Amino acid sequence: MSAARRAWLVAALLAAFPRAAFACAVCFDPRAENRAAFLATTAFLSFLPLGLVAGLVSWLRHRAGALEKDEERSGASGEG
Repeated sequence: MSAARRAWLVAALLAAFPRAAFACAVCFDPRAENRAAFLATTAFLSFLPLGLVAGLVSWLRHRAGALEKDEERSGASGEG
């Protein structure tokens, strides 16, 4: 059986039996406190990489601006 055929078979089985496809028992806990904690953690872990990338871009822009100012200062003082 080819890999593509096997993938389609697994997808069809998971679609036919969705309860077997749950990631873990904690994800679908009936208690509201546990569900809220899981959703809050999911949101945090989803936005954390975005914040890190935004912080890195901000720092790089700031650093590039500072280096450009330093270069302008040294170029202006070296001309005279």
